[in-house]
Amino acid sequence: MTDSDNSSDSTGFFSTIAESECRELLSVGAIGRIAFNSDSGIQLLPLNYLYLDGAVYCRVGAASVLAELADGSDDVAFGVDYVEELFKDAWSVLVTGSIRAVTESDEMAKLLGQRKLEPWAIGDRQLYLRIEPVTLTGRRVKRNAR
Repeated sequence: MTDSDNSSDSTGFFSTIAESECRELLSVGAIGRIAFNSDSGIQLLPLNYLYLDGAVYCRVGAASVLAELADGSDDVAFGVDYVEELFKDAWSVLVTGSIRAVTESDEMAKLLGQRKLEPWAIGDRQLYLRIEPVTLTGRRVKRNAR
């Protein structure tokens, strides 16, 4: 299979998801994975998130490896996937862009109390990060009906 817009084999097909639909899919999701380079090498970590006003937000602990990104990085990726096993339908959305700590009070006010940003794991997580998308792409795979 190729990375072209549409490709298929005897069991299914891939198709490109329009950017507008990628935004919709991000807005309904809750768990994703962030990929970035750290002092320890490439990291890929799951986290809960909120997609709001065209940006991806997450909430992390000040002592976490993700806190290393608070000063800014122009090279992160964030992905969200969905798999529906019964009907053999799946999609994947990938955001690439930059990440920074949220420091503006107006922006912070929009994030406080957002249920999607409530930590799942125990511990102090008071640092909010914003991923500003540079690219937003998606692919869908669906099994052919037989």
